[in-house]
Amino acid sequence: MDQQSAQQELAFVKKVIEDSRKLLIYDGKDMIVWGGLVTLGMLLMFGKFHFEIGPPVYLTWIVLIGAGWLYSMWRGMKMKNTHRVTTFSGKMMGTIWLATGICMTIVGFGFTASGLIAGWAINPVMSLFMGLAYFSSATVLGMRYLYVAGFSWWVAALVMAFWTGPHTFLIFAALMITFHMIPGIIFYRKWKTEYLPSIGLTAE
Repeated sequence: MDQQSAQQELAFVKKVIEDSRKLLIYDGKDMIVWGGLVTLGMLLMFGKFHFEIGPPVYLTWIVLIGAGWLYSMWRGMKMKNTHRVTTFSGKMMGTIWLATGICMTIVGFGFTASGLIAGWAINPVMSLFMGLAYFSSATVLGMRYLYVAGFSWWVAALVMAFWTGPHTFLIFAALMITFHMIPGIIFYRKWKTEYLPSIGLTAE
């Protein structure tokens, strides 16, 4: 009886996860905005370190990352007020990316300021975080493309660890466009063409 109950519970949990995957409501706007901000930052860093032109490094990232967090907080409050449907997969995705963002912010500002991480180490380390977040997201959503994105971030981290220099900013920017902004655009199009029509709405 206990074994049968355990099997029934496992089957129920599996069904909840599968159903929440199908009901995941995400428009990808956060990925597009954050991807754009970080890509801009990486291009500015390339100009700063390769051509020795551009704004101060810390000021650049304080403005860009600060703008990203302000946008995310505004979006979070807006979504809370609109009472959107929340699923298990949605909560997991939110938790994964919130935790990743906090860790990357702490490492990017705190660890570099203390000297614990210096030089060209920052981009490979950030790539590891991105790979972890994407691999975890792929497990939650069961999307093969996200597994590919996760492995790509990890491979890039190894490449940047051994092939150091200003070009790593361009590598990171290319990864952000390919494996962050483009997935965000895919999510947005799916949200716009499939979810909104199902509830009789159109994109803002």
